[in-house]
Amino acid sequence: MAVMADHPTDDLWGIGRKTAQKLAEHGIHTVAELAEADPKRLAAIFGPTIGPGLCMVGRGLGGTEVTTTPREARSRSRARTFPEDLTDRAQIEEKVAELARDIGGEVIATGRAIMRVGVTVRTAAFFTRTKAAKLAAPTTDVAEIEAAALMVLERFELDRPVRLLGVRVALVPDTT
Repeated sequence: MAVMADHPTDDLWGIGRKTAQKLAEHGIHTVAELAEADPKRLAAIFGPTIGPGLCMVGRGLGGTEVTTTPREARSRSRARTFPEDLTDRAQIEEKVAELARDIGGEVIATGRAIMRVGVTVRTAAFFTRTKAAKLAAPTTDVAEIEAAALMVLERFELDRPVRLLGVRVALVPDTT
């Protein structure tokens, strides 16, 4: 409270602009005011789970341990928006292969293995689809990642001009 009491409610994790606005409509503008709020009153406004949860956040309570250790990445991706729409399937395949090689090489260089490969295709009309496949076994072979990305791409019809392509890889958890 010594640090946050006078701060606006949206300075707290999990409270965004809309929630802060709704709190303000009910006379709660600061973290201190939120901490002093009646959980039953907030339950009536925000619901039986979120309302009391907001009180807990305002009071600095909760079951989550605060840590400075960075969270381990579970996936990585690479996407590219093209200045001109792609319509040639061979060109689309080459761009997906490049993205797969780039992200695969980057991840493997960190010593991590890959267990799933996904491809995102956004058309010129901004219709976006993502499809993925789990590999038979985790791999550190860039060629295998590229082949998997191209196999996933085969599942797309590609009957419209393509504006964006992306490749996402899910990583095997680091056990070191």
